[in-house]
Amino acid sequence: MLELYRRIPKVDVVLADSRLQSLPQEVAVWAVRHVLDELRRGISAGSIKEIPDVGLLAQQKGLFLVGGRLRPVLNGTGIIIHTNLGRSPWPPRAIEAATLVAQGYCNLEMELETGERGGRLSSVSSLMQFLVGADDAIVVN
Repeated sequence: MLELYRRIPKVDVVLADSRLQSLPQEVAVWAVRHVLDELRRGISAGSIKEIPDVGLLAQQKGLFLVGGRLRPVLNGTGIIIHTNLGRSPWPPRAIEAATLVAQGYCNLEMELETGERGGRLSSVSSLMQFLVGADDAIVVN
């Protein structure tokens, strides 16, 4: 076990790996440290018998962090609103409206007439009342 600990490369040695050069420096450092910490824990637990390619593991972890893990997929499940596939697709007009509001500040919880703090549910409740014909409505996630 001690021999495995001695064979763990230093952070600066791994950071010199050409595969990490395309990553932002802070991401590469974090990824290398994270991989080395996992390696130490694995050695301590007895689950690691050989030192893996730390540069490759750090590259994969860094690319995951920078690139994200969400990818567009085709829903072939037969379930129209599938919670494991994220939210339901938006129509183009909804995307345009959300993009317009997301580019700056909005009155999410502010009453523009008074300048006071308002509630975010008031406009959503009114829309739901209109859509379903209810006397009152509350929307929860």
